[in-house]
Amino acid sequence: MSSNPFSEKIPFRPGNPTHLLNFMCLDDEGLILLDEKALRILKKVEEPIAIITVDVNEIID
Repeated sequence: MSSNPFSEKIPFRPGNPTHLLNFMCLDDEGLILLDEKALRILKKVEEPIAIITVDVNEIID
């Protein structure tokens, strides 16, 4: 059982994961890129969406 209180409310979607976002860090701010397919998918979501980015270099160091 997950300790995440939201995990029971997130529906399972069978199939392969869909890569919707690309994160580019050209400076201290960063940039999130969406392609048209991702934008169409995200526009259909009626619930709030959280986008969380993790700096892999910070984890490795």
